[in-house]
Amino acid sequence: MLKTIFYATKQKVRVAQFSLSKGSCKLLKEKILKVEGGAFSPALLKIIMHKERLTGAAYVSCLFRYQVGLRFFLFPSRDPQEISRMVEYEAAEILPLKTEETTTRWRILNTQKSGYSQALVIVAHNEEISRVVTRYQEAGLEIDTLTLSSLAIFNSAKKVFAEKKKGAMTSNVMVIYIEDEIVEIIVIKKGVLEFSRGFLIHDPKNLSQVLVSEIRHSIDVFFNESKERHLERILISTHGVDINEVVDKLEGLFDIPVAVEKNINLACGLALTEMKDMNLLSNDFIAAKAFKKMKKSLLVTVLLFFLNIALLAGVCAVVFNNKKVYLDELQKQVTQSKPQAQAIQNKLIKLQMVRKQLSSQTLILDALSDLVNVMPASVNLNTLSLNEEGVLVVRGQSKTLQDVLDFVAAIEKSAYFKNSRLNYSSRRKIKEEERIDFEIQARLNEAALETM
Repeated sequence: MLKTIFYATKQKVRVAQFSLSKGSCKLLKEKILKVEGGAFSPALLKIIMHKERLTGAAYVSCLFRYQVGLRFFLFPSRDPQEISRMVEYEAAEILPLKTEETTTRWRILNTQKSGYSQALVIVAHNEEISRVVTRYQEAGLEIDTLTLSSLAIFNSAKKVFAEKKKGAMTSNVMVIYIEDEIVEIIVIKKGVLEFSRGFLIHDPKNLSQVLVSEIRHSIDVFFNESKERHLERILISTHGVDINEVVDKLEGLFDIPVAVEKNINLACGLALTEMKDMNLLSNDFIAAKAFKKMKKSLLVTVLLFFLNIALLAGVCAVVFNNKKVYLDELQKQVTQSKPQAQAIQNKLIKLQMVRKQLSSQTLILDALSDLVNVMPASVNLNTLSLNEEGVLVVRGQSKTLQDVLDFVAAIEKSAYFKNSRLNYSSRRKIKEEERIDFEIQARLNEAALETM
């Protein structure tokens, strides 16, 4: 499976493509785009994506830890429905905004025999999500999964630990990930993410001082929340930052082994993210993406259906033409009365008939394509029928009668149809949701079709 990941810092945009197979994560291509003056260029990213052939895979990006609200909870229940209600209540405390202004995602980390469940809850502001998604849409990239950077770093750390030794994740480990101005600190306890913190370094000269202060704060917070009051080691992974001086300073300040682990990588962690694992895309973006995919699939199905009809008609016409030519030749040999010129003229007439049939089918496909394009988003088509007189009957469903009337008006304005009208409409309820069944009739505008 191929995955293309991308994310942006103030200094660069990183794009990479990975091949995933049985837990392995192989880097195929990578491109770093320098950001001049903090200005992100969607046009340049689009060119790079096509030039480097990084398109055609599942797209994964992330929100950084400092961009979201996150908390770990111990809920007194193991029932997902009860936990969901508790999460809804706690989300307002994590990010004090209206429910419709936020996107909340949660995951049960583990369950206890006592009936408690440890859960991770993430709350993101929809404006922040929209800003990230829109930025990449301008480059022609539709994000499939928007995850959290801390989860991706956790995924990468698990992979590194698994490759080194089987028991590496049974201890308490703090992982500090630094890339450009972004710093993230996570704590992994016995293979489970227990703590996450993120912040920005605005002045690289103060990196050592700020990092020491934040690590102290993170250790204090973790020790206050954890029953086990110790860390066995601190791992630091840096990209684009010289950390040797910081490592030396940390080893002198903390009575904890400190080591550099460069194999922990945000990009690889993003590639290891499951497609439905804590997807932070808002429900509106997910619904719009699903509708666009469904509409495209319907259009392709309709076009393929009529293309098959056109091809079948063409094949039948060719077979009939071949038989006719053969009979004409046989008759010519028997009677020896028709001149050679008449035989050539007959062949030309038959070829014109085949071309006219194929052209007619193509025009019908164009008309149906225009019909799908003018169809309102809330309208679903059930059946399409076209009789020999050129009368098209459309049956389907809609949420509102106004959308049906708009559909009729849009068909009337189309150059491919005329005399469109609503034959009938009726209301009915499906699972407490009102639906409008309708039938629309329109006639193909043959005069307009001949001029196109």
